Amino acid sequence: MNFTDTSRLLQALNDGFGQPRVVVVGDLMLDHYLIGNVERVSPEAPIPVVHLHREKWVLGGAGNVAANLRGLGAQVTLCGVVGEDLEARRIAELLNEQQIQAELLTVNEVPSIVKTRILGENHHIVRVDREAPLSPGDWQEAFVDRVFAALDGADAMLLSDYGKGVLSPEVCRRLIEACRERHCPVMVDPKGRDFGKYRGASVVTPNVKELLTVTGRQAADEVSLIDQAREVLNVNGVGAVLLTRGAEGMSFITADTHVYQRATAQTVFDVSGAGDTVVAAATLMLIGGFAWSDILGLANLAASLVISKPGTVAIDRQDLLQHFTAHTASLLSHERKIVSAQAAAASLDQARREGRRVVFTNGCFDLLHPGHLKLLEQARHHGDVLVVGINSDTSVQRLKGPLRPMNNEQDRAAMLSGLEAVDHVVIFEEDNPLALIERLQPDVLIKGGDYQLEDIVGSHEVMRRGGEVKTIPMKEGYSSTQLINRIAERMHGV
Repeated sequence: MNFTDTSRLLQALNDGFGQPRVVVVGDLMLDHYLIGNVERVSPEAPIPVVHLHREKWVLGGAGNVAANLRGLGAQVTLCGVVGEDLEARRIAELLNEQQIQAELLTVNEVPSIVKTRILGENHHIVRVDREAPLSPGDWQEAFVDRVFAALDGADAMLLSDYGKGVLSPEVCRRLIEACRERHCPVMVDPKGRDFGKYRGASVVTPNVKELLTVTGRQAADEVSLIDQAREVLNVNGVGAVLLTRGAEGMSFITADTHVYQRATAQTVFDVSGAGDTVVAAATLMLIGGFAWSDILGLANLAASLVISKPGTVAIDRQDLLQHFTAHTASLLSHERKIVSAQAAAASLDQARREGRRVVFTNGCFDLLHPGHLKLLEQARHHGDVLVVGINSDTSVQRLKGPLRPMNNEQDRAAMLSGLEAVDHVVIFEEDNPLALIERLQPDVLIKGGDYQLEDIVGSHEVMRRGGEVKTIPMKEGYSSTQLINRIAERMHGV
């Protein structure tokens, strides 16, 4: 995962994203945890007996979204509905502890929503929900008035819809219209089949299951998901879709844009609340005007943190700052390998003065596969420094057609730089690496496949200087073109 503006992101994390004002509106819940050990089965029924040793209460639903925003540094006002009960007072206490302003409307006819989870040995045993349907009624007018008052001076509004009744079509319509009049962006974490009630919103953030529910399709491939997201945009009049895809990462889709970020590898402990963390981080970065590749990247990092912890956990800015710093430091160590031809030549001159042997190989390296790994590992054994030249995107297009490469030159270079065998990666614009070879003057030129030495570009120049040219047989059955064709065949059911 690469970031385009690391220094600005670091500054944003340090200063709490400028502490913008965000109004969160939606279904407020209280998450209740009963945690203990399981040592025996009940004699009354074949169920585990939990010996309780800890109990905790945390904000859930829209409350967890607000807690995530607050944890990242925002000033937050939470607008929701509660019952007239002890749980409402507990919610108010938690909001006060976390310095979250609240506009809570009490509706006597319904209880505050509580989800009680019983855990034994950190494994969920059962969940007990207490809630009642919240139907449209007189409460809506008073509630909308409270949100309108909270919107004065707000930098964004976030609708957190859990389908419990607060965000009815009428309430959504009025709130989104009010934000559009104020030029205030609206982020929506949606629920249900009717995305039409979010018409006019800036961004909606469904997961894949929610998207398929709206479109009525079956599980889909990458191209189909993009098409379905654009269908949602066109039919429901929203600005963009941020599609969360679990372990596969996230996609940002507009009528003419598609940005994809892979998920950050992380041990998964509990996915509860991960979507709340994503929408909170994305909202603050949207306010800050960051590129969507960076928004998805940081949201991925934030989600990887919360899923590594048990229960509903709001993100902490300092934790994310440390995680981001460690991640970018790792990237930086790899990115230092990606150099210009001039920088590579200077480094190699020094390496030769130290008596080190320079090896060069080249290719497109579009989809990195086991054949590439074998080639690079064996090439490294022929010397002390391995330089890999890769064709630029325009060069690949000239050689292989307008649909290639599948991965852009920066991504291809980043993947190669992550390999221990590789010391330098240089991108070249020409159709072949001859000019680069003449500039770098390698001691050994390596090519994969069954080439005749005289057919290898640069072979004459290397041998004329007393260097060596060697071929390494490619691993059978592997090539980027074969892999791409295989994927295309499977997509089309061949």
